[in-house]
Amino acid sequence: MSNAASCRSMRACSLLRILLHLKHSPTSPYKTSDMLGNTFCRRLAYEIDFSKSESLAKFQTRFHGLNLSFYHLCFLGFLLIVNCVKWGMFGRLTRNEVKHLKDRVFYTGWEFSFGFILFFVNTKRDMADIKNELFKFSGLFLCVLLLKCFHFLSADRVNTVFGNLNGNFRWAHHRFGMGILLIGFIDILLISRFFKEVDNFRSMHKSSFGDNILAAIFGFEIINMFPLIVLTGVKYTCTLYRQNHYSKTSRMNQAVHVAEFLVNLSRFLIVCIFSVVFLYFYTFPFHIMPSSYMSLRVLVTKTRHLIMLHRKRTRLLKLKSAPPNGDCSICFDTLDNECRTTTCKHSFHLQCLHEWANYAETCPVCRSVL
Repeated sequence: MSNAASCRSMRACSLLRILLHLKHSPTSPYKTSDMLGNTFCRRLAYEIDFSKSESLAKFQTRFHGLNLSFYHLCFLGFLLIVNCVKWGMFGRLTRNEVKHLKDRVFYTGWEFSFGFILFFVNTKRDMADIKNELFKFSGLFLCVLLLKCFHFLSADRVNTVFGNLNGNFRWAHHRFGMGILLIGFIDILLISRFFKEVDNFRSMHKSSFGDNILAAIFGFEIINMFPLIVLTGVKYTCTLYRQNHYSKTSRMNQAVHVAEFLVNLSRFLIVCIFSVVFLYFYTFPFHIMPSSYMSLRVLVTKTRHLIMLHRKRTRLLKLKSAPPNGDCSICFDTLDNECRTTTCKHSFHLQCLHEWANYAETCPVCRSVL
């Protein structure tokens, strides 16, 4: 309690003592003491009420300050957890990774800003609802941004995580796999959050899905990211399986090519569906034109790779069978029943040819075309 409040309390106590003295004094007339007593009582009540109101106001001010500090503490704790997960999964980042992460941050921030501008222009809500939607989707887009960054790092390192096979790095491989599962689980939670928002719009009679463009952009981002997370998990699983089963490397490569084609096809279809929905409810989707073009280019590239892989396998299967005599020039093992002779009259295991065809289309011995 402050000095002013202490002085008021002391004055209230002094007034109370004077009141009691006048009430019981034999020399004072009864009417005078009664009148003075009523005056002092009103003054005493005013002093006590003023002290209570001042103390209550100070308590509320301190409570609001404590509440704001609690929010700050929660935000700092959230950033600390994110940093710990980053160090646990990836360790120190390279300069190229930091540069690419900045590009991801810029693109996600541009999408959120574009969506909020359209939402602010087209909405019919009051300013309080606009602020609530802004804070809510700011947090959701922050989760999307972190999920994008973690997935980009996972997709970039899934091909280099198996470079060292000692005991410590084996544990790092399993830790990396658990991180990919965690990213997929968080994306599923965000997808369920989006469908919950859609159900809320359906249950509200005065608003529809077309009234909130931020929900549409948020749903597109998390749904479009899920196939990429699945592809990263498939690549990690195939790479882990290939480390223990070298003889089935060609099958794993074929599985990865098929998964890449299916994932990019699904992402392109998601972009097309979102463009139609966005054009129907809002306006032309200018903000996804670069990503739409990149999705189309990647789909065409992966389709060509899958066709070339199928042609290679078909061409190798059409080679003549070789007699089981001699050794294979690739693995230096004895030829068995599953062997082929190339046009240059060199014999190899069929499985070895499949493995070799992943890196070159020439003969390992004379470098002629297979």
